[in-house]
Amino acid sequence: MIRTSIRVASAIAGVVVLVLGLYTFRHDSRLGAAMLLGGMILFAPLLASRRSPSIDDEQLLAAGANRFRIAAMICFTLAGLTWMAVMTLRGSHETANSIAALGVAWWLVGFALTPIAAYYYSRLAMIASDE
Repeated sequence: MIRTSIRVASAIAGVVVLVLGLYTFRHDSRLGAAMLLGGMILFAPLLASRRSPSIDDEQLLAAGANRFRIAAMICFTLAGLTWMAVMTLRGSHETANSIAALGVAWWLVGFALTPIAAYYYSRLAMIASDE
């Protein structure tokens, strides 16, 4: 359970980082985009559930955890396959760059899915510790 004070502090920090990210984005787009992403991540505690999970939720949580874990592993596998494809296409730079960008996108999606799967597994661990 995340306390209300942590939720409020996280929201305030998220707003500050978002405003600074918007200001920075005008001068340096890469740093500004990174700050905007960080500001959005600081809003994650606001989305967490306020109640502890019940025994009835166990099957739904297990299904969600497995779904996101498998999706993340598929994304990481596709990223690895695109990396191997880029390594074999040394002659064609433009094609290799396009495939490399696709691989990076799969890798980022895999990393975005990993904390969601961890959230579901943490909720399952809460149920297991209550039993």
